[in-house]
Amino acid sequence: MQNFLRRFSFCSIALLSNSVCASTYCLDAIIAGSGMNSPSQRLWNLKNSEYMRLFGAARLIEPADLVGRTFLGEVLKVNFSVIGSRALIANVGWFGDLVKFPIPRRNRFFEMRFDSDSHSGINYWPARGEILPFQMYEDSDRASLVVDYSVPANLPVLQRPYLDEIRRTPDGTLIGKFYYRVAGIPVLFLWFSLVEIV
Repeated sequence: MQNFLRRFSFCSIALLSNSVCASTYCLDAIIAGSGMNSPSQRLWNLKNSEYMRLFGAARLIEPADLVGRTFLGEVLKVNFSVIGSRALIANVGWFGDLVKFPIPRRNRFFEMRFDSDSHSGINYWPARGEILPFQMYEDSDRASLVVDYSVPANLPVLQRPYLDEIRRTPDGTLIGKFYYRVAGIPVLFLWFSLVEIV
């Protein structure tokens, strides 16, 4: 019991700062909602216009700032309502949750893991494990860090069109847009946040 309390207290302190602890226990506790707050709860379900304003005020982050680091990701808002949430769960969630709306808590959280020796990485979703490898680069036209999923390991039609655009907010949280490219044109699918795991 004392060990549980120590771990719980440590994770709670970490969540109140701008980072979370690097353990499966913490990720599981956040997903289960067992006394653990979401690091990005203040950003839940804002209007698209509010996310756009927040994103516009955020600053560019360079690939070198992410190399070798792991972040706790959280889906903040899915566009296209029911259809969008079903598509998200079908790709990265528990299939049994396809009939549930809104998105169950356990399908909202993930990890984004950046390699230590290259500008690449992979996502980790609790229901699927490590999936969706990517490469990243700075895009001066977008003034954003771009995470591009058009790599050979991903499925050509379903996964390679994915694209993330990430910036850093004034409080240090990373906020991102997730797109699906249709005929090369990015369509905004959802908003997400990233908080570093330390």
